[in-house]
Amino acid sequence: MESMDLKTELVNGIISNDIKNDVLQSNLEIDPDFVYKLAFYVRSVYKDIDSAIMLLAYCAHNEKAKTKLRRWMSKIIQSPEEVVDLMSVYLDTFGKPIPNSLKRGLADVLSNFWHFPHYSNNGVSYKTVLKLIHPKPLNETRAVTYKCILDNKLDKSFKSKKKSRPIPSGVNVPKLVSIVNDYL
Repeated sequence: MESMDLKTELVNGIISNDIKNDVLQSNLEIDPDFVYKLAFYVRSVYKDIDSAIMLLAYCAHNEKAKTKLRRWMSKIIQSPEEVVDLMSVYLDTFGKPIPNSLKRGLADVLSNFWHFPHYSNNGVSYKTVLKLIHPKPLNETRAVTYKCILDNKLDKSFKSKKKSRPIPSGVNVPKLVSIVNDYL
């Protein structure tokens, strides 16, 4: 299958919420940058957080795409809940071991957040993430924050406001593929 056909099929899969594993893997082998750009684009333009996180999980598992994971994670992950979601999707899909590139990328992203709402996804919580990635606190305040998370002392009144919207079904797929190819 030609590269453009694979990209079109991947975008169609995201829109219909029916992504085929072999199509995604083929895209990662041929052009991992396209998959990262697509994740960034659907996250920032369409606010489809779930698809972006799923694409990041597959990138984390692919040898060819791992090298750029940290850089792209900081662009795509925009809330602490998404850190938990990414770890949950990765563990559900691929299990352990967790690649170092994913651990380091999640640690980098976690250092950008100060408020951690009470949130978990399929049994994965901030505590689970911290135990799996072992981030190094950047300062004393961050160390105290991580300790509160590990000691289950998060403010339970601070609830998650995560909202994900699917991509609308009337999108012009060839045009979207072209836009994503030229994006960034």
